[in-house]
Parts: sequence; C-alpha cells; structure tokens
Amino acid sequence: MKINFTPSVNFTAILKDYSPVVKKYDKDIGIYNDEKVSFVEIDTSNKNDIKALRDIAFEWCRGDTYAGQIYDDARQKSINRYYDYENKLRFYAITSQKDDFDNLDYKKILAVCKSEEKSSEKMYLNYLQVKPSCIYERPSNYKMVGTGFLDSLKKYYDEITLTSLKLKKVLKFYKNNGFMFYKDSYEIKPLDENAISDILKGKGRLRLIWRKV
Repeated sequence: MKINFTPSVNFTAILKDYSPVVKKYDKDIGIYNDEKVSFVEIDTSNKNDIKALRDIAFEWCRGDTYAGQIYDDARQKSINRYYDYENKLRFYAITSQKDDFDNLDYKKILAVCKSEEKSSEKMYLNYLQVKPSCIYERPSNYKMVGTGFLDSLKKYYDEITLTSLKLKKVLKFYKNNGFMFYKDSYEIKPLDENAISDILKGKGRLRLIWRKV
C-alpha cells in the first residue's frame, strides 16, 4: 500500500502528503472537531489490501453503494495483468488508522474510490464511496469525509472529471467542492442553483469537472 500520512513514518511505499482533515464527533460535549486521518493508495498486489476492500464491500453494501464495484475492479487488476495493462487505474482510501498500514483495518476505512489517471495532471473519478454510517447515522462519528477525500485528490491533480447522477444532494456536494459542469461542446458552466434546477429536469448523468485555479 502507498501511504500518505506523516514524514516520520518509514515504509517502503511512496509518501505523498500529510493527512486530510475531516470532522469527528465528540460525544462528551456534543460537537464536531477537526480530525486528521490517513490518505492511502491501495496496493492491488497486496492481499491484505484486497481483503480490506472485500470486507467493506460486504459491510457497506447493505444499501446502494459503489464499494462492491470498487472491490471487483481492484480484484480484477490484482489477478489479471491485462485488466489494466496501461497501469492507469488508482484505488485510494482514507482511514482513521494511524499505523501498521501493511494490515489495513477495514473497520477504520471511511471512504474509498476508484479512479483512472489520464495523465500526471488529470484524473477521472470513476467511483467515490463514503462509509454509509458517516452519511446516514445521526450524529455520525465522522462527517466532511467526502470533502476531505476530494481535498486530498486535488493536491495531486490539476483536473478532476467525473460523471455524476442527477440527484440534488449529489450535485450540491460537488458544487460545494468547486466542481462545474460541461456538455458535448466542452463549454464549462457554473453549477449554481439555477443550473442545478435545470439539470434535474433532464435525464441520465452529468459530466462534472474541477480545475485548479
């Protein structure tokens, strides 16, 4: 696994950055505080990493999630060298785990994604899945997990594209994280309230883009 945590940790994997920040609930005083978590790249050649993805796929798939698809694709890459012959697929996670990353604890994973690296500056985000309890439980142990995940990706890429479902809460999430939308003409437009209202009247999916300013 490629580890992105602190410079004091000595692993053979590539260190990319410090920890992203999410919000953790303090039950004693009933408020959320900033909490540093670990941003890691899943190593598809590591059986422990694949097992962790398998375990969250089973646990998170009680609802409608992308975790199962992420696990299936990572597993295919691990067993079939031709599945990603150009080596463009990347699998990332953020976790509350602070050490022993060779033994990834699936219970501490807060979000996971599959992406495709178009170049060293551009990536396509295939799937991003936040742990369901972080979304649906009230109060949840963690929040702002999706934003923390995107903030980490933005440090490595100048452009992130994705295809989004036309759901109001999903579009607002990406709007709040600086994404815009574009059509076949590649004319990029702001994802404001009027645009969201018009978009929701249509069908299918929507192409979104974030670019570093």
